[in-house]
Amino acid sequence: MKNLDPQDAAVLITKQKLASLLSISQRQVNRLMDDGCPTIRIGNAPRFDYEAVREWLIKRENEEDAHVDSRDWLKVKDIAEQLQVKRDKVLYWIATGKLQAVNLNTGEPSRRAMYRVKRSALDAFLLTKQVLVPPKLPRRKKRPAVTRRYE
Repeated sequence: MKNLDPQDAAVLITKQKLASLLSISQRQVNRLMDDGCPTIRIGNAPRFDYEAVREWLIKRENEEDAHVDSRDWLKVKDIAEQLQVKRDKVLYWIATGKLQAVNLNTGEPSRRAMYRVKRSALDAFLLTKQVLVPPKLPRRKKRPAVTRRYE
């Protein structure tokens, strides 16, 4: 947290204003604060320097990009195409917990879920669905038909 200068008071914004500027919910602003977003407390109320928050978000995004390879994450649509099943089937697997996924849209309950599945989670799921085909057994030879003659 910073110490408050009287000149900075004019550029500080509230949590509600920051949420509207970033197009996120106030709950997400709370999460950003927990993650280390630059905050100034005036009494008990948090205030934000918008430029400092923007710089922090850009820096944070660049750090995350360095650690995460986007090819490791798959969209539901891509999985459905790859496995040749309907998108609803993939969503069913996610909803039942059979396929592990991350919901990127957790902020507002009114918006549709946006899942991403890690490639390793998909591989583990496919291993559970693997069907082992038993080896082909040799066919039994037919016995020659025995005909009996009664005299």
